[in-house]
Amino acid sequence: MKILQVQFKNRNGHTLRGIVTLPDTEGKVPFVVHLHGFAGSCSGYKSMYTHLSRALAAQGIGSARFDFYGNGESDGEFEDMSFDGLHTDAQDIFAWAAEQPYVDSEKLFLSGQSMGGYIAASCAPVIQPHGLIGRRDVVRLRTACRRRCADRQGLHRHGGSVLQDGL
Repeated sequence: MKILQVQFKNRNGHTLRGIVTLPDTEGKVPFVVHLHGFAGSCSGYKSMYTHLSRALAAQGIGSARFDFYGNGESDGEFEDMSFDGLHTDAQDIFAWAAEQPYVDSEKLFLSGQSMGGYIAASCAPVIQPHGLIGRRDVVRLRTACRRRCADRQGLHRHGGSVLQDGL
């Protein structure tokens, strides 16, 4: 297994820092981008993403886990973090991963836990991952994502239900 410390500048010029875990293989591999929960870090709750990344590498799958802006080792202050910023960070991280020489961009998945699951699910229609992996409170996250998409698209809700289902 190979572990790389990586960083790049997001669209706002802030440095996002993370860790890439790769299997001991040559060429492009299926790849998962992990998004952490609220006030978390790229290791995830109880180091969940550290352990998961190692287990995926043992199965021939690579992964990246980044700290969002204002979290962990990335630039910024936590109090300056916003949901719009989290969405653009997730999109930028996914685009960064797709450009890496070791990533099979046709098999690029998005994974999120808690708030990261909400961000992943609400970004998925825009970035079109090969698959979406949600961990923890996925049903409530899906409902919140539908409402957010409805609000952004100007769709009307009636009794909590979206009249036009975009997800």
